[in-house]
Amino acid sequence: MREVLSLRLRGYSNREVEERTGVKVRTVRNLVRSFKMRVKEDGLMEAASFHGVEPEVEELFGLASELRKDKIAVADCATGFYVAKVLVGLGVDIKEFEGFVRDIFIESVEQGLTG
Repeated sequence: MREVLSLRLRGYSNREVEERTGVKVRTVRNLVRSFKMRVKEDGLMEAASFHGVEPEVEELFGLASELRKDKIAVADCATGFYVAKVLVGLGVDIKEFEGFVRDIFIESVEQGLTG
């Protein structure tokens, strides 16, 4: 079930996978467990090849590499994503983030709220 593992590797929950594919949550868990067992036995790339999810694993390796180069921890990404999500929810255009934050900072300094 390549699609199931592909979705899980891209961050979808078991329930979301069930909703998208019709594969029951219990089966999704079993497929993920099978993949993890193969990883332990044969290594990540062999398991990815066996289950047909090499592109997804390569994409995760690429992301990890970029984060490491920029010295960004996964927790930092989560925080940044949360902040971005809140700002978008407030109506801030994603293309205007930097200017929006700069304007708030400048105004805060001028008001003596930060320094």
